[in-house]
Amino acid sequence: MVTDREEDSKRGSVKIGRRTIAWEVDDRGCHICTSHQRNKAGYARTTRREEGKQFGLYIHRLMFEVTHGPIPEGLVVRHRCDNPPCINPEHLESGTHLDNARDYVERGRSRRGKACANTRFTDAQVTEMRTSAEPYVVLAARYGTSASVISQIRTGKRRPYHPTPVPPHRRGNGKLGATGVRGVWLQADRPRPYVAAIWRAGQRVRLGTFSTLAEAAAAVERANAGGQR
Repeated sequence: MVTDREEDSKRGSVKIGRRTIAWEVDDRGCHICTSHQRNKAGYARTTRREEGKQFGLYIHRLMFEVTHGPIPEGLVVRHRCDNPPCINPEHLESGTHLDNARDYVERGRSRRGKACANTRFTDAQVTEMRTSAEPYVVLAARYGTSASVISQIRTGKRRPYHPTPVPPHRRGNGKLGATGVRGVWLQADRPRPYVAAIWRAGQRVRLGTFSTLAEAAAAVERANAGGQR
């Protein structure tokens, strides 16, 4: 049986400006906000008015600022307890958006990646797709998918939280990528993915598309030597 005194020790409140913020303490020491409504994600919210305009404000951010000072620009407030309605300052810390995204995945709040029932590829397969120098069409045939899907995995549009980084030359729209061979580009979603070209009189002259890197490089070499394609 819980006595009145024990019950009182499980509640608390504080007045910040005109706001009274109240909470109940759970078994983990989290201060669960009871004075304000929560959004769908579970975070308690209020509003503030500045220069005649009204803005939304998260209670946990307000409690962090009152206790720890202003939130550094570009940073967010993270829950060490991984409990969105908690406003206990001791459970809050600042961090980057990337830190927050990692928390989301590592603490099991995300069903992305191999934990998702709709995921077709294992983490090892995604790693191979992102590190392989083979054309998209070759990888697509190996894994029974389309070159478009391989492109989306390589550019990070799919499996964005996978630990294997996106290749630098694949960032952006993923249409053309560097191959390490001067005058040769790798173009996604094409049966002949290698594009060869040379520069003449300040203009790029396209030599054609090829199935392999060796064929495209040979075409560039012949063109630069003045031979026929």
